[in-house]
Amino acid sequence: KMERYNMDHRTYTEIATPRAKRQLQGLLDSISAPTIYRESMIELGKLLAEAILPSLRNENTLIVSTAKDADYLLTPAVNAVYL
Repeated sequence: KMERYNMDHRTYTEIATPRAKRQLQGLLDSISAPTIYRESMIELGKLLAEAILPSLRNENTLIVSTAKDADYLLTPAVNAVYL
């Protein structure tokens, strides 16, 4: 039986909206569900884009990510900045 993890005892910054917390919980819940993991990472990428886009509008921007999860997390942010 898999242990269920939750984020009840975590401390968040103000950037962690209820929507972000749901997606972070989705990552924990997706241990054996790659589709849920991917969807949660894509949604977190959208939240990242929403958070950083206002500060990047008039700047030269370089966005860097590690290879792991870059497709899921970073693609929405890159699309928001460059498209």
